[in-house]
Amino acid sequence: MSIIRRVRKAIKSFAFGGTPVPQRVFLGQRSPQTEITVWLHGMGSPIDVTNRHAMACAVPFILCLPFDANEGPGEKEANHLSLKFCEQDGQRRVLGEIGLKLVQRVMLDGKEFILFGARGTANYCMSRLRLWAHYLLYERAERQAHNTPDITLTFRGRRAMEVMFICPRPISLVSVITDIKGNMFPVNVMGDLGDGYFAFSLRSPKIPAHLVADAGRLALSSVPFEQGAFAYQMGINHNKQSINWYELPFETKASSSFQIPVPVFAYRVREMEVEKIQPIGSHTMFIARVISDECYSAGQELFVVHGFYEAWRLKKNNGEWSAALKEDATIKAAARYKSSPV
Repeated sequence: MSIIRRVRKAIKSFAFGGTPVPQRVFLGQRSPQTEITVWLHGMGSPIDVTNRHAMACAVPFILCLPFDANEGPGEKEANHLSLKFCEQDGQRRVLGEIGLKLVQRVMLDGKEFILFGARGTANYCMSRLRLWAHYLLYERAERQAHNTPDITLTFRGRRAMEVMFICPRPISLVSVITDIKGNMFPVNVMGDLGDGYFAFSLRSPKIPAHLVADAGRLALSSVPFEQGAFAYQMGINHNKQSINWYELPFETKASSSFQIPVPVFAYRVREMEVEKIQPIGSHTMFIARVISDECYSAGQELFVVHGFYEAWRLKKNNGEWSAALKEDATIKAAARYKSSPV
């Protein structure tokens, strides 16, 4: 190896800590995940909102937190809250923070769903030097690929997304039908809001958002990790008016209440009725009430995290990137089509 190549390798190792980290990593987890706890700070004692928050929009970055009526933060207090993402066991270290700012209040049936933007972020999964090295690497890769995304994240929005995906987030399949149309597509911009409410968001210009609004009901199916390639493949359906259910690469069955086709492999199927449609920036947020919740079995489900957290996770557990990326590649390589962002 030449001196120049050795120097470049040494610089790369110093800047990136070895292997450069991908932005998105698929992994198997049991649901609900038990690695990260999300705490709301600023309203007295910290409040555990791990299973009571949802991302609502990418541009601008917005998340949703539920409160009982008249129990949410006041106007001044709402702009001084923060979310902290902590390891659930071990030293319970803080791995990331998002400072919150009030955007909007949405009232529904005695509940207040408050939308927050990001006023600041902090990511402790890597040193600041390595974080910035990766920021530059990602930007360069996008320029070289001549990508022209139809939504452009702000710098703060990107950093907030990276912190949000410190918490492992499931990828599920939505099934929806109207009198003349039907579709199935993946979604991961979503989350439980407690008391039987669930929120998910779809890109506003995309066809599925209009289909869900017209139908008013849907079925949400979990995806076993070994079937993750199917969810990745279904991303192309974000651009389709309707699909032929008989052409799906897997068998379906009818959901219990709405008789909507769902994958036979789903561990869990929740049927929901949409109660609130809230356009927000690049996305439309749907707040739905769970009508039925069927659990058929349990196992490793398809989740996604940001590579910064996966790097921290591997370091903590003495894992190897080669094994993690091999597992991740089984999802991406098996799919016939490149997925649209969900």
